[in-house]
Amino acid sequence: MTTNGTMITEEIAKKIVDSGLSHLHFSIDGLEQANDFVRGVGIFRKAIRSVELLNKEKQRCNRVLSIGIACIIMNHSLEDLSKLLEFADTLNINVINFQPLVKDNTDMRNRCNTEFWVSEKRLPILERSIKEIKNFKREHINIYENPKLELYLKYYKRNLSSWDWKCFGGYKTLFICPTERGPSVHTCHGICGYLRETSLKGCWFSKEAKRLRKSAKRCTSLCLQACHSRIESESLVKLFRKYWGIS
Repeated sequence: MTTNGTMITEEIAKKIVDSGLSHLHFSIDGLEQANDFVRGVGIFRKAIRSVELLNKEKQRCNRVLSIGIACIIMNHSLEDLSKLLEFADTLNINVINFQPLVKDNTDMRNRCNTEFWVSEKRLPILERSIKEIKNFKREHINIYENPKLELYLKYYKRNLSSWDWKCFGGYKTLFICPTERGPSVHTCHGICGYLRETSLKGCWFSKEAKRLRKSAKRCTSLCLQACHSRIESESLVKLFRKYWGIS
């Protein structure tokens, strides 16, 4: 489950830990100033307080619940990336992953200019931050690299190729969004149906969904979203290990 962590009280923390949930991921986009610039004043402290409440409850009950952080890489927060990793390590966070900026989750190809996009003049800062993350001596936390951090430099330069990233958009994930026609079902290249008019299964197997999958296979605006990837597709060796058990 993913959360912004703003509404977790002691009572809710207890319910979360008792629920049997295996993992809770917090959306935190930098340290306090950088995070709150995007998410609102006070949001960072609320999220960190929630992490502390969950850790306390886990320890009290001797329960297993892994906790993660997802951080979107944005122009104003590049200096915070390695600092957030270091800070998260002190909080007993289990895993952190860094994500590319996407302007519109219903149109992953949208690369319209936005103040949050990493500008060309700040790419050296991103490169330095990636090196700092790679070299950080961790006590506890793991870094989930899907995709590899180095690919973000290509992403923000807008020169990713299919050699860099294997996308399964339309085959692996869909999104449900509100519209005037009711809930719409999206793949990364468009709408494949409306839930007031057909079932979710009907949308998934529709002719329009098939057309959108073909479009995704020809995509040249790769989004680097982990939800559209399969790590094992990086190499034949990984494919053999996963699907045929061959080492």
